[in-house]
Amino acid sequence: MYNDGTTEVYQVDEVTDIEANDDYNYTVKTSVDWGHLEVKTYFNDTGTADDPEKINRIRVVYRGESEASSIQVFQIDEETPQPKTEEFTSAKETNPYFTSETFTKYDKTPNATPEATEEVRNTAVYNNATEVIYRIDRTVFTPEPPVTYESTVNKKWPAVLKELKPQLWSQRDGTEVFSYFPTYTEEEYSGPCRAIVTETWSKEAPTGESSVGPFMKTTPVFFSCPLFRVSIPPCLHGAQTFKGTTGTTSDTWEYLTWNETIPATAQTTWVDVVISDEVSPFQGGFLKKTVTCKPPV
Repeated sequence: MYNDGTTEVYQVDEVTDIEANDDYNYTVKTSVDWGHLEVKTYFNDTGTADDPEKINRIRVVYRGESEASSIQVFQIDEETPQPKTEEFTSAKETNPYFTSETFTKYDKTPNATPEATEEVRNTAVYNNATEVIYRIDRTVFTPEPPVTYESTVNKKWPAVLKELKPQLWSQRDGTEVFSYFPTYTEEEYSGPCRAIVTETWSKEAPTGESSVGPFMKTTPVFFSCPLFRVSIPPCLHGAQTFKGTTGTTSDTWEYLTWNETIPATAQTTWVDVVISDEVSPFQGGFLKKTVTCKPPV
């Protein structure tokens, strides 16, 4: 402390007692991708963390001796995770079939119950002995309107009966012969036809029966009575009613009557026909492809 060139005076500091300041601590927040860490810093002379279940970083910050004993002072940095629980949009993609939008948040509890139209991925990004922080990516799938385009298919179409025209033929003996002449709205056709292909995506497998059809089942028109006979090959047709009598002047037949109706077919004209209705896995969901054949023109 003093030196005049001949005399030196020294100050001697003697440590008689050393104690760690157990009451002093401070907290610092450190930002991370998933939220922030609250790092609490405190000191003691044992090197033992107050909460050993958390992540603790312990280091010696002082070593010394006093008359009573030697001592070490430890700095303990205790981490407490605080996740960012607000959900935000992290990705969005659109294709012709659906839009997928991913919402991300962080939490201490994973999402174990996604909705039917969602996919959820839980990824651990931090953990200590008692806590885990999860990144939760929740992807929501929204179908786009069906994709529609034209194609060509080959198909056979049945004839469509328009009507049975009555005809009366006179014979030389003065009698008449009765018959029917068929006319058709559409003749039978087999060949290429215009088709509409519709593709519809859904996250879940479609339910319900196939929409294939109608099958335009044909039936013949057949009727026979004493005066005439009708035989039309299988076709589409409306109900056909045959009603009449032999009359009272016939030299051949006694008085007979008839009244019979041939039922119409399910379809009485050409209609759109679904010839294919298939479902297959596609990009995390299911793609339903429907092919509708249009009548020839």
